[in-house]
Amino acid sequence: MKKDVILLALVAGLLSLPGRLDAREPDPPFPPFSMPPGAGLPYPGGPSAPATGEWDRAPARRSPEQLFRDAIASIGKIVIDPGHGGYDPGIEGEKELTLTLAQKLEALYVGEGVKVVLTRTSNRYVSLTERLETVRREQPDFFLSLHVARDRFTVHGVSSRAAHLESTRIRNRITAGLGQAFGSDKVYDRQLPFYLTREVAVPGIVLEVPSDMNFLDDETRTSLFKILTFSFIDHEGKGRLPTPD
Repeated sequence: MKKDVILLALVAGLLSLPGRLDAREPDPPFPPFSMPPGAGLPYPGGPSAPATGEWDRAPARRSPEQLFRDAIASIGKIVIDPGHGGYDPGIEGEKELTLTLAQKLEALYVGEGVKVVLTRTSNRYVSLTERLETVRREQPDFFLSLHVARDRFTVHGVSSRAAHLESTRIRNRITAGLGQAFGSDKVYDRQLPFYLTREVAVPGIVLEVPSDMNFLDDETRTSLFKILTFSFIDHEGKGRLPTPD
């Protein structure tokens, strides 16, 4: 009799098992592919919409030309020194080319709100003392002196104690940029103690450009100007490079 009762109980339990499985809570669904990054899984109700509704919108990116304009605008004030002039011609065509480059760079910078001062604006002789006095009077953020060499770029940084560190950083960036853009064989990596690099007390360089390159060509000249501009500013887009503690 007892065996019959136990057998009936087991049969009744097995018969009721499928109903219990059917009544079980279903597994939550897999996260939908449209879920925004970083969102939680708020089950059982499903993912909620992000507060802004714009999580999948790509951030606005500045174009290379806008980045260039922003870099120019951050310079602030610069003295550009076209080498030679008047009865001091330099090498063949040097006094003309340095003035042309200076004036074209001035026009580009002034268009973006930079204060530019040229040490000469015409074919006239200006002594080194006069050039230095212009820098001392204007107190610019940067100083750029332009010259011409035979067949390679050469970059000389200001070596005065007040500006040596920032000038070295600027020089290194320009040297690297010129090598990438025009080839390392077009860059002569040397440093000479010119009068202006010794005496100028603001960050700057004396740049010699090769006479065998056509800087009247817009593309070549623009490449040079971009390298100079991005080398003046730091990685955060500030005009003055930081001085370490």
